[in-house]
Amino acid sequence: MPEPEPSEEVIRFENVDKAFGSNVIYEGLNLSVKKGEVLTILGGSGTGKSVMLKMMLGLMTWDAGRVIVLGTDITGLDDAQMLPVRRRVGMVFQNAALFDSLTVFENLAYPLVERGVRDEAEIKKRVTESLAMVDLPGTEDMLPADLSGGMRKRVGLARAVTQSPEILLFDEPTTGLDPINVRRIDEMILSLRQRFGLTSIVVTHDLPSTYLLSDRVAMLAQHRIVEISALAAFRKSQVPEVRAFLDAMEQREAP
Repeated sequence: MPEPEPSEEVIRFENVDKAFGSNVIYEGLNLSVKKGEVLTILGGSGTGKSVMLKMMLGLMTWDAGRVIVLGTDITGLDDAQMLPVRRRVGMVFQNAALFDSLTVFENLAYPLVERGVRDEAEIKKRVTESLAMVDLPGTEDMLPADLSGGMRKRVGLARAVTQSPEILLFDEPTTGLDPINVRRIDEMILSLRQRFGLTSIVVTHDLPSTYLLSDRVAMLAQHRIVEISALAAFRKSQVPEVRAFLDAMEQREAP
């Protein structure tokens, strides 16, 4: 897929501040996400990676600045006002966030019904197609307790895809998975971008995934993004926080 044009922007953070009491998360955070790209966000624990994703969905407020998603300034919008934006943005949560008492089919159908889809044939079609995309056909009647960790992650991805989003947010999508399932999730993220032109924003600590997936990489440190660049340039970055993070992660992952 060709590199996204710089003018095709789908998300922008403008001078965003965020703190939880005395715990400062962001000071003047700026970010621009391009249509169709895979942007990976790296950073140490507590730097606000997941907070950023929640802000993109309007699930968390900020203290100053603006967040613009798909051309809409979502600053200060309530849940009802956020609905049109949320219908265009899907999220895959770290723990998949499945309803334990619902079957796989019911888990995937739930957000469709919540968004007003009433045609049972249409719901079945979307669920079946989404499960096929993540290589889980025939699992509709299974319960989450019957699924492996990797299968749960893929069902979470299928649920997000069922809603036909333009943007997908991934919060640590491969945490806790074995290398085979990590690779499978990574390849599915790339496949969705190639098939549908989705914009993907991936929060992860996994460097192999970062190197496989990313068009660009952003590094959170010191309450802001200290580096955002194309993958090749990011790997060579001499920004101290980036270099320290990459060196530490590469040493930890070395055999």
